[in-house]
Amino acid sequence: MFVTRYFKRFALLGLVALITLTACLGSEVLPQGGNPIPTPREGETVDAAPDSQAAATPEETFTRYIHDSIAATVAAQQSKLTIRGRYQEPSQTIDDLSGLVSEIAVLEDRTEISSPKDTAANARVDLDVRVKYADGDQQTFTCKYDVSLQRGENTKGDFVWYVINPEAFPLFVSCTRS
Repeated sequence: MFVTRYFKRFALLGLVALITLTACLGSEVLPQGGNPIPTPREGETVDAAPDSQAAATPEETFTRYIHDSIAATVAAQQSKLTIRGRYQEPSQTIDDLSGLVSEIAVLEDRTEISSPKDTAANARVDLDVRVKYADGDQQTFTCKYDVSLQRGENTKGDFVWYVINPEAFPLFVSCTRS
């Protein structure tokens, strides 16, 4: 009885170990059919620089910020396209291409930056952008919103301008078709 009780436990433990090792060492199982994994598109790399992009002037910080925020918006849209391409029925993915952004280009920048104080600045964003969709269509938008900046000291002891509450480019919130 003593041997039987422990033998069953060791046998069960051995079986679990065998299944685990088989799963870890086995070949990769890929689904049959479905959509192939799409190739990433070339574009701006968001957060490519490892350090802060805050600059010595509010104008330079804003210029860097607007480019990064546009790139973040495009990257988010491309992530949606990638996940849909991998898991959605192909005909539905094709239907959805008209609403997914593949590129945003600034056509005209009329943004005005004011610094009413030494430690605060405001960018009244006024941009015309061309939006290219994944299906090839294009539209022009005018975007107007505010970006607040504040002056502060970075880790190196330099005074730089930071964006307050940075976010991705608000294409679907603050822009109207031209």
